[in-house]
Amino acid sequence: MAITLTSLPLAWVAQPTLMDYGVNQTGAMGGVQQRGIRLGSRWAVKFSSLAGLSYAQAQPLIAARLKASVTGSTLITSWPQVAFATAIGAPVVDGAGQGGGTLSVRGLTPSIASLVAGLFFSVVVAGRSYLYQLADPAAVDGTGRAVLSIAPWLRAAPADGALLAFAAPNVEGFLDAGGVDWTLDRLAWVGLPAFTIQELQ
Repeated sequence: MAITLTSLPLAWVAQPTLMDYGVNQTGAMGGVQQRGIRLGSRWAVKFSSLAGLSYAQAQPLIAARLKASVTGSTLITSWPQVAFATAIGAPVVDGAGQGGGTLSVRGLTPSIASLVAGLFFSVVVAGRSYLYQLADPAAVDGTGRAVLSIAPWLRAAPADGALLAFAAPNVEGFLDAGGVDWTLDRLAWVGLPAFTIQELQ
């Protein structure tokens, strides 16, 4: 079961990264270069260090990271996405057994007409949260349906009716293997070093 990392209490810097497992291949004797797509690409996010936290602010963050480390559990936290003002409805997966770089969805608000490229969303498959980004604008038809072009490609097939979390997408994965440590300044202020969460698949 995933351990929830609470919202960070002060200003912080997040560095999202696509862990790309594709490969560029060049033909023998200087032939044409080709791009090989692999299904393992996934997201990671590095959270910057935080200084000047009170112990009460730092305790939940330290405890969650410690628990995830010692139990081998994943950490789940909000993905850094700027909130958008337009209500998009309650989109869900439209049909089981989907794969590849597109995802059919229903339940969007027809009046929004389209979704902009670059939006992130997460979907839960078999109890685990998977994160994706819209690679292209998506047209919404009069019934609230759309076909989303996504990056990276689907790594696990979501069930029909699975909810897409656009307003508050999550990233879930293991904490980087650097250990869990912190600083304590005059027994009053806590500093947390940078850490990374990377999706498992």
